[in-house]
Amino acid sequence: MADPAVLDERAIRKIMSVPIVKSTDMDPEIVGDIKDAAAMVVDKCLATQNWEEAALKMADPAVLDERAIRKIMSVPIVKSTDMDPEIVGDIKDAAAMVVDKCLATQNWEEASKQLKVIMDKKFGAPWQVAIGEGFGFDITHTTTNMVYIFYQKVGVLMYKV
Repeated sequence: MADPAVLDERAIRKIMSVPIVKSTDMDPEIVGDIKDAAAMVVDKCLATQNWEEAALKMADPAVLDERAIRKIMSVPIVKSTDMDPEIVGDIKDAAAMVVDKCLATQNWEEASKQLKVIMDKKFGAPWQVAIGEGFGFDITHTTTNMVYIFYQKVGVLMYKV
């Protein structure tokens, strides 16, 4: 299809300039905003081939408008899980509710306690919950009982032992 005999150079450039999303669980409208911003940044950096600059520009809040950034950050993003997607949806909602309540005070200990109570009631005890910024983990958990979510600027890890 990209044979120059079949398509002229302008048509080939148009096809090649469309960002392609391989996999995501994000809202399609948000993905569209990100694709538009990525296309703009790549176009600007294409001549110099300076991909480090492109990466820095994509991390710059000025590239995505405030509305797009708020949309992206207001959706809990599942980084890792081995649970049923239906259950994960309920967990994402509960995590978002608890984090929203505690975001102003940044009392992650209280948020963890609240979320643990919700998880224990809804899915049976004993759940472990860790909420915070900038942490890593290496855990042992029962199969199909672990979810790691990012919401706002906070990581939320929940697992059953």
